[in-house]
Amino acid sequence: DINRFLNQAIEVLSSRPQSVAEIADANQKHIEFGKFNKELKKTLDLIEEKNVLLRSVGGSGAEQLPIVLKLWEKFELMLDSHQLMIKEQVETLKSNVKTRLKSLNDEIEKLFVRWNQFKPKNELFDDDRNALIGAIQFIKEKRDEFDELQRKRDSLLAECEQFDIQKLEMPLFDEMEIDLKNCENNWLLYEQFNVGLQEMANEEWILFRSKTYRFDEYLHEWDDKLKNLPAAHITVRLRKEIDQFKEMSAGLKYCRGEILSSDHWLMLFRILGMPKGTTLEHLRFGDLLNVHKMIVENLEALKI
Repeated sequence: DINRFLNQAIEVLSSRPQSVAEIADANQKHIEFGKFNKELKKTLDLIEEKNVLLRSVGGSGAEQLPIVLKLWEKFELMLDSHQLMIKEQVETLKSNVKTRLKSLNDEIEKLFVRWNQFKPKNELFDDDRNALIGAIQFIKEKRDEFDELQRKRDSLLAECEQFDIQKLEMPLFDEMEIDLKNCENNWLLYEQFNVGLQEMANEEWILFRSKTYRFDEYLHEWDDKLKNLPAAHITVRLRKEIDQFKEMSAGLKYCRGEILSSDHWLMLFRILGMPKGTTLEHLRFGDLLNVHKMIVENLEALKI
């Protein structure tokens, strides 16, 4: 059906390609439509001749022919301007790539500045566990942001090759990758330790209190692991924390309280400086980990 083909072809010729692949496809379509147009012209000339003959003999011709001819004229006009449109679109896409390259360079500069300003310093290793966990979260967030920019860069560099655009040098990507990796190597070891610890911390104390050997085994495993690692700020901090938890572990037997009354539990919570409203029913092992220093400092009081 000529009518349907012309409508579909006009729709194709109206669309602006958005990538190198689409440009190649548009060029191919242009060649195909050009060949088809020559055949179509011959066909329409024949139909026009028959239509003139029918009108001269019977007074009426093909009613749809004027519509088809009008569509064909539109198709020819669009086919003639199609190559120019593609050329203009290529320049538009090139300009768009250059704009996005500049924008990406601005983004990596901003990220690098924020990273250098707020990245965790080694002094943080002397802070409490929550500060360390917060530092690790910051590193992971910046890694996600950086990886997203890396994906953008890879995509843009591929487009530069396709459009033969000179690649913009962005040395901050390499600089930040090295610094981020070094920071991860220093800090994420602590996260590995904390993941296993957190699994136990989430357990209810009334269930975990008979399984504290798992805690001792975990500390022993990490003690052995640290012996095989070179000395660094993070290994020193981990060893200090493991030693503290080992001391705390010795006092956990005084916190089991299978036969303690409610009043005794309230007294125990006060001794350990636990938040008001703490109850045995909702107590988790992590609550005791949070007051591990208080357990060590109040061993004698807990024995009573």
